[in-house]
Amino acid sequence: MKKLLPIIFILIFSSCSVEEPIPLEMVNIDDLVQREGIFYKVNSKQPFLGMSEEYKGRNLIKKTYKDGKVMESELSYIGRNETIIEGITKFNEDGELVEMREFNNGKLSSVIRMSGGTFEGIQEDYHENGQLKCKSDNQKGVTVFRECFYPNGLLEHKYFPGKNYYLEVDYEIDGEIKERSCYSNEGPGVELSLCKDLN
Repeated sequence: MKKLLPIIFILIFSSCSVEEPIPLEMVNIDDLVQREGIFYKVNSKQPFLGMSEEYKGRNLIKKTYKDGKVMESELSYIGRNETIIEGITKFNEDGELVEMREFNNGKLSSVIRMSGGTFEGIQEDYHENGQLKCKSDNQKGVTVFRECFYPNGLLEHKYFPGKNYYLEVDYEIDGEIKERSCYSNEGPGVELSLCKDLN
């Protein structure tokens, strides 16, 4: 029995191990050709699966492909000592833009999500120190949630949606309410009392 224990242990360990993902093939953009909207390697009939890189001046553009379609594009700036990322753009399989990530000096500054050419889902902006600046949720073209924060993380602004009106509240950095404003969903400001049930 003692002789079987090491074998059993090896079998259990190997069955629990996670397979390493196969690295994607990297090619130069000049090694690809586009035919009817699909990318192939030159002299290939198989839609390309992998990544390409292209240098334009001091910029490096990396793209990820699946079934010959661009799924992600990454733009970086090549400095003297390092390569600094500037933006990442993601697409769905129909080629529609679904997400944009922008960076400032290599730090994430905003995340924009889209569907059908309009803002959809969670949108985010960040302060230079990396703290969340604003976060909102857009559903079918309507903002249903929005909060903004000071660089130290404390709440600065909050949006309260309603059926006919919406309330916006601004806060001092110590948390005290600075201003409350009520608006009609059609645009103009209205009496604050009309938003009394929204906070």
